Amino acid sequence: MSQVIRMPLRRAIPGNVWCRHLNIFFPALHRAEARTTADDIARCGLDPDDIEPAEWVTYDLAPERLQFIGSVSWEEVSHIREDDRKDSLVIRYHPSLSDAHAYLCAHADLTDDPDDEFGYEGGLYQTDAGIFTMVSRATLPRWPGPLVLY
Repeated sequence: MSQVIRMPLRRAIPGNVWCRHLNIFFPALHRAEARTTADDIARCGLDPDDIEPAEWVTYDLAPERLQFIGSVSWEEVSHIREDDRKDSLVIRYHPSLSDAHAYLCAHADLTDDPDDEFGYEGGLYQTDAGIFTMVSRATLPRWPGPLVLY
């Protein structure tokens, strides 16, 4: 039987989140604001008819893995800006790669959109502290807004 660990709620600060019960740091959450213009698309030798200029925001635990055409600015954040997205993010620690994979498979089985298994952001991350997943989940109406859940 699993043990329920009650943890006090506090406002997070940007950077790695410490979990004293697991004795680990969770990876820092990063927010990207990206912009792609028609000039950026042409400069990359791509057909402007295939890709539309756009502006968007994304969240990730490993910003170095994402590549963008155009300009992007990254910042470490402690929370989701309410005007960025409606869904919350769940960041979990897993003791093994197989546990993390099973969790992502189960999440994909329960998602409403088969083309968007892990939400726009998310997936599997490995750091010195361990193996982590990040997935989107619906923000419940009783919550104050989109949350980052660890």
